[in-house]
Amino acid sequence: MRANPISETITTIDGYPNKLVIFKVPASKYWWCRCYFNKRYYKQSTSTENKVHAKSYAINFYEQTILSTRNLVPKTPNITFENIARDYLQNIESHITTNEIQEKRKNRQYREDYNKFIADIFPVLGQRLLRSIVHSDIQSYINQLSKRKLSASTLTQHIVLIRKVFKHAQRENLIQFIPPFPTIKVQDNPRTWFSFNEYNHLKKVTNELIKKKDAVRGHLLDDEMRFLITFNVNTFLRISDIKELKHRHIEVNEGKVKYLLIQPEVSKTKYNSPVTSMPEAVEIYKDIIEYHKSHNNPHSKNDYVFFPKIENRTFALDTIRRLFNRILEVAELKTNASGDERTLYSLRHSSISFRLIRSDVDMLTLAKNARTSVEMLERFYTSAVTSSDTVKKIQSNRKE
Repeated sequence: MRANPISETITTIDGYPNKLVIFKVPASKYWWCRCYFNKRYYKQSTSTENKVHAKSYAINFYEQTILSTRNLVPKTPNITFENIARDYLQNIESHITTNEIQEKRKNRQYREDYNKFIADIFPVLGQRLLRSIVHSDIQSYINQLSKRKLSASTLTQHIVLIRKVFKHAQRENLIQFIPPFPTIKVQDNPRTWFSFNEYNHLKKVTNELIKKKDAVRGHLLDDEMRFLITFNVNTFLRISDIKELKHRHIEVNEGKVKYLLIQPEVSKTKYNSPVTSMPEAVEIYKDIIEYHKSHNNPHSKNDYVFFPKIENRTFALDTIRRLFNRILEVAELKTNASGDERTLYSLRHSSISFRLIRSDVDMLTLAKNARTSVEMLERFYTSAVTSSDTVKKIQSNRKE
């Protein structure tokens, strides 16, 4: 009979009863699975020619059969990973309101997640039946991504997305159990920053390039870039906040203590408390306003603080990066002594490291002001405190 098992293909599965087997039949190119329970046979095609995948499918089939025959859950339909993933994405999309500023980050995150599904996850897991996907399949997928030398955080993002799809299926009562997921070992690398001497050299080279009227892709390197560098170091802001920063986000305080109180609307993290600047930021901000006035640039409360004429803020950030990279190259500061690459974010890292070295501010206060956590400071920044600049603090004695 064309539907009878081919005897030499019948295979049991380690760790499961012998009544669970996979096999092939003359009528199909796919592996089939069969289990015996409650005095009857249950049989189904695995829809795969891969023996390893077939075993994974059979295990899920066995577990779901036991559950369904005991009326614990309805029998799982033959739904692919891509089907349920698209349903998950549609559900997320329906909750996004693009006309609210607070949703900018959500929208950006949605697009990034969607691209990961389309470009990476669907080609590998998309047509697999959801219930056939087990830990080894997800690990195999991550191993493939690892060959592209993606960062540990990026690999983790992929795992999180796949897990969200399974959780969505579980909420919809399509599966009872979520398979165990692989974990990614993250190696913490201290953030690249500028020493005090390097920071001074960076400013010196910036001024020299301004005098030479240096340009990158037709964009003149002028005082605005100098202001951006010093403003960033004196405000602890992320470059993503700098990109979207508007004048209405800044409150100038010139009492006994000078400072800017900055409240960006969109932040990378959940820490959204206002940022208090160093006193130098007040004069730098005044210089920025005067610069825009003298260059007939927009400078009302709803205009961007940096490069306000560029409405496309992604392009604005790309322009800033290119100009900053030019400064780094000329200053020979593109990498630190360990060979680690410096970027625009090194300005924020420097502002935090300077406070750790030169001040007695407690970690909690600094973390809150930098819109991060004490854990992040300890993981990524405290290496700066081992600098020779801390000798005085280490050797100091408290006055009685």
